[in-house]
Amino acid sequence: MTLILQGRENISEPCEPVFDINEGALIAKQLFDVLNEHKNAIGLAANQIGINKSVCVVRVKKPIWFMNPVFHPEGEETIKFIEQCLSFIGESVDTRRFKKGYVTASNHDLEVKFGPWDVLECVCVQHEIEHLNGKTMYDSEVKNV
Repeated sequence: MTLILQGRENISEPCEPVFDINEGALIAKQLFDVLNEHKNAIGLAANQIGINKSVCVVRVKKPIWFMNPVFHPEGEETIKFIEQCLSFIGESVDTRRFKKGYVTASNHDLEVKFGPWDVLECVCVQHEIEHLNGKTMYDSEVKNV
């Protein structure tokens, strides 16, 4: 089984952009291979397996990968969501995420839209892109008041 880096200190640096689509596709294949080792996992970012490149994968409705992605919220509607992460095994965090938005990425010609019909997929996309920016679910944590 492939080692997934554990703890905030191992995934806290923003990833470098990828300029070659073939390099991005190879990294995405590696990520999907690792994701397949974890049956209940639905997303993974390259820095979680020690690759400092801006590539992530999501497998909620269908497998999709992004190279140099940027999430753009549509509207202001958010949802409180309990998230887990392969880099923080056994931990859960309440977060607040946008219910819908779209992603622009170097490997897609058009915007890739998410939510509100599948909030889980939209949340997962935001979670993985945050990893690429050196953030974790704890950076989006909401404290119960």
